[in-house]
Amino acid sequence: MFLSSVARTRLVSAVCGTSRRTHGFNFNYNLSRSFSAVNVTEGAEILNDLSVSGKVDTVIVGYTDLYGRLLGKRYDADCFANECLKNGTHACTYTFAVDMPMNPLEGFDFASWDKGFGDLHLVPDTNSLRRAAWLDRTLLILCDVYDSTTHDLIPIAPRSLLRNMLSQ
Repeated sequence: MFLSSVARTRLVSAVCGTSRRTHGFNFNYNLSRSFSAVNVTEGAEILNDLSVSGKVDTVIVGYTDLYGRLLGKRYDADCFANECLKNGTHACTYTFAVDMPMNPLEGFDFASWDKGFGDLHLVPDTNSLRRAAWLDRTLLILCDVYDSTTHDLIPIAPRSLLRNMLSQ
């Protein structure tokens, strides 16, 4: 997995505030090196540097459910850089088989009380990394949702549905 030059720029601008709304971020990270992509290790080093400097302390690792709600986990920036960015994280298929109040629904082939609830593998999409402007020192990254056993994209996940629609 590599951070594209666009993802690298978004990572730094999300944290450093190089966009129109800076909210007091004036941290200048040196990106003078000429390269087309940053690998995950270098991305983790950038996040670690930003964490040590106090510019970032939390990363929200999220995905959308069938109702468009943001679900996910909050990670300490160091843990995200050293573990989640490299390996992803996990959630439960339960989140795609519930109603708005989070009550399990019957009749899903994907997951149910009868068939069981399995694991989802959440893989961070570095192109979606943004600063969460409503929270101090916090980044938000969206994930692609994979089946943890087959390693295929979950076809009912909103990002997978959109990807399929765009490819047609």
